[in-house]
This record gives sequence, C-alpha cells and structure tokens, in this order.
Amino acid sequence: SSSGVEEMASTWGTFTRVPSGFLRYTKVKNLPDDWGNIEVIEDGAFEASRVSFIPLVWGKVHTIGNRAFAETGISVFPDDFSDMTIKDQAFADCRNIEELPRGILYVPAEQLGGDLFRGCSIREVRGDWGTLKFIPHGFLRYNPLFTIPEKWGSVVSIQSDAFYECFLNKIPDDWENVKIVQSGAFSTNRIKRVPDDFSGIDSLGAGAFSYNMIENVPDMKRDYSFGNAFGDQWDATSNRSSYSFDEEIFNDDDLYY
Repeated sequence: SSSGVEEMASTWGTFTRVPSGFLRYTKVKNLPDDWGNIEVIEDGAFEASRVSFIPLVWGKVHTIGNRAFAETGISVFPDDFSDMTIKDQAFADCRNIEELPRGILYVPAEQLGGDLFRGCSIREVRGDWGTLKFIPHGFLRYNPLFTIPEKWGSVVSIQSDAFYECFLNKIPDDWENVKIVQSGAFSTNRIKRVPDDFSGIDSLGAGAFSYNMIENVPDMKRDYSFGNAFGDQWDATSNRSSYSFDEEIFNDDDLYY
C-alpha cells in the first residue's frame, strides 16, 4: 500500500542526490519546479508514487537509476537529456507515456539501460531513431506500438526483446547499417513480411521474428544458420497475444499499489 506522504518541500535544498526509494509508493504528485543541485536520481526514487509532472530542465542531473520513475503518472519529458546515463526500467510501466521522448534518441545507446519504456502506452515512434547505434534490450516491449520509422538510420544492432509483444505489422524495407538482430527482437507482433534481402545481417538471434504472420523467408548469406529465427508463425486468424492493449482501460488507480 502507498505511504501517507502527500507533499514535499518546494525545493531540493542542499540535496545532490535523490536517495534510493525516497518517495517510493507515496501519494506525492508534485515535485519542485527544478532539480536544483540534484546530480543523481537513485534506484526506485519515485517508483509507484503518484508523481505526474517532472521538471522540464534537468539541470545537473547526469544519472537516473533503475526504476527511478517506474509505475508513475509522468507523461511529459524534457527535450534534452544531454549526456545522461539512464538505467534499467527507469520509466517502465508508466501508462501515461504515450509518446517516446525524442531526447532519449540522442543519448549514447551505451548509456541506456534495458526495458526503459517496457509496458508504457507508446503507439508510434515518430521521425527517426536519432543518433542511436543500437535499440536497447526490451526498449519498447509490451507497448501498443503500431508504427516505427521507415528507416533504421544509424542503428547497427537491435537487441533482445526490443520490440517483443507489440503490435507492429510493418518493419523497414531497407536495413541499411543493421548487422545484428538479437533473440526475440520482433517476436510476437503482427508482422506479415520481412525484407527479401537480409544478406547484410551478420547475426540473427533465436526467435528474432517468431510468433508473427510472416510468409516469406529472406535471402541470407550462404553460410548463415537460420536457427528458429522465423519459427512458430501465427495463422492470420490466431489470437496473436494474451496481452491486449486494445481492450485494456487504465484508470488512476491502475498506476499505483
């Protein structure tokens, strides 16, 4: 159950860190208008609280910890995340997040943790992939994601479960710089066709495209082993997934314990 704490001071005072679990499970909705001298937001600092708005200028913040804002009501992000390190599940299970923050796409991918936006409500990734060199592990899994950019841009690797159990029915035709597609990367979607030429792919993980509706298998390098990358396709009339965003209705109480 949530804590009875409902308000906090109007500034962060002399804090340079928001301690681990500081406002976890509380009823606090509003934070100070700026981060003051805060440099690090530690693990679970606001997890499952009722925080719905965060400062749009991150000031001195350079690190956001594991599940720091997970299961909160936040929906609006700053445009600039600068050279920030954002750890695993930092924004996971935030049902009010309906648009992928563009600023995230300009953070070095090596500084992004896994499952960052797992279980949010993102339906589309607009524009392009920014400067990302790889799509992190579990990046958008369990989102009602229908549309991604038509080109991969600078993306070289799509890590495991990056788009696992979304609603994608189309993926880019041109794989440009992509060399690696890890296990489960596109598993359990509605994809009907993949590009005919995958000869540029160096590594294709187990079940990378499993549980879709794919009818064609692309041309690969002659010495390449498919494994079960394209195994277990759904029939077009099959129940694609046990997890249906189309039928779910979220209310305020769903966001908190």
